[in-house]
Amino acid sequence: MNPPECDPPDPCSTDWVLCGSCRTVQYGKRLARSHGVCPQCGHCRALTAPERLALLADPDTLQPLASPTSSHDPLAFVDSRPYPVRLAEAREATGLAE
Repeated sequence: MNPPECDPPDPCSTDWVLCGSCRTVQYGKRLARSHGVCPQCGHCRALTAPERLALLADPDTLQPLASPTSSHDPLAFVDSRPYPVRLAEAREATGLAE
């Protein structure tokens, strides 16, 4: 069984993680303590929005603002999939309303 590569969502909580750049096996808790930076090559995994906010603000000081959620498409965005479908998928994948 191969260790997971360190890409979101938070595989650094697992025991062993494979660096996405140098491919060395790292201890997941050590990688989490270094905020996803590989100690061997310095590769930085992408941080999620909550992880980045936790690094920028003091603990228990953030208070999210209420934001209106809208699923309509005021620009009539056209792509391979309709915008409302993409929005619904993104909300489901992240668990966030925005």
